[in-house]
Amino acid sequence: LSRVGLLNQYKPGFETFPDGTAEGLHGVRFKCIGNEFGDSFGGVCYEPLRGATSVKEIENHKWTNPDDFEVPELLPGSLEKYVVAIDGLSSLFELATEIRGMDNMLMDMAVAPEMARAMLKQMLDFSIAVNTPVLQKHGDTVDEIGRASCRERV
Repeated sequence: LSRVGLLNQYKPGFETFPDGTAEGLHGVRFKCIGNEFGDSFGGVCYEPLRGATSVKEIENHKWTNPDDFEVPELLPGSLEKYVVAIDGLSSLFELATEIRGMDNMLMDMAVAPEMARAMLKQMLDFSIAVNTPVLQKHGDTVDEIGRASCRERV
């Protein structure tokens, strides 16, 4: 079976900039990077909460609104041909590192656990809010929850 992504569609769309970067969730900026093997991934080039020094800054950040996502439809016949995967934003830690920076998240976990908790709580609340409608509509057909690469999103 082939893998088909069931991607939550962000209705407003993400802004693309002249330098080839694109704004993703929560203000993170990415650049899609490929290699000679045909693999691609979104390389983070701007972490909006890298400089945050308080839980209040995390709480007051302009988070992407979960209500701005629409639940996609399954293609007819897709269940016989494909593994159905939703872009479930499943790794709370990975999302947090994209917004805060890997080094900051690791240090927060070690010396500022209230900062790490605030970030992970935001990620958990967002992930539940985005995934719940998809699972309510398609839960009996979803085989996998993960994150789509740049190539799978195109």
